Amino acid sequence: MKKVISIILLTVILVSCSDGNHTKRTVSETRFLSGISNDSLKIRTEYQLIKTIGDSVIEYEYLSKIDTTRNFKAHYNKSQSELILGFTGYKKEEDNRLINRDISNYGFDSYVHIKPEIDGMGPILFNKKYGILAIGNPLGPAAAFTDNKPEFNVVYRIFERLY
Repeated sequence: MKKVISIILLTVILVSCSDGNHTKRTVSETRFLSGISNDSLKIRTEYQLIKTIGDSVIEYEYLSKIDTTRNFKAHYNKSQSELILGFTGYKKEEDNRLINRDISNYGFDSYVHIKPEIDGMGPILFNKKYGILAIGNPLGPAAAFTDNKPEFNVVYRIFERLY
């Protein structure tokens, strides 16, 4: 009886320790948020990006250095090429909408709502190596996440390619 209980306990421990995503790697990078509205720079703040790279999903956690209420997460499903921001799914609409070697060696693709919403966010410029570069917002400021503090004209060129 003790042997059966030991085997069951060992099995439960092994199963609970296995999450199905065998290899995970975490990377931390700095991003600078620039928000633009009505052709003027409105927001400029620093974020920490924590990427957790798994076999099937890449998780992106953006942590504001100033205001934790502005923290957010995104997930990229590798097999479906789907980006999830909050509770909303985005699909790739256009490959390489923005190519800028100063930001990334990979082009940024344009992602739009899977189920379009009139007042929804988007489009989003994204690549899985870098994460989110820019988020369009038709009702408020659009946001760009660069890896250095850019000049206004650099941010403006990103937003020109966003829409």
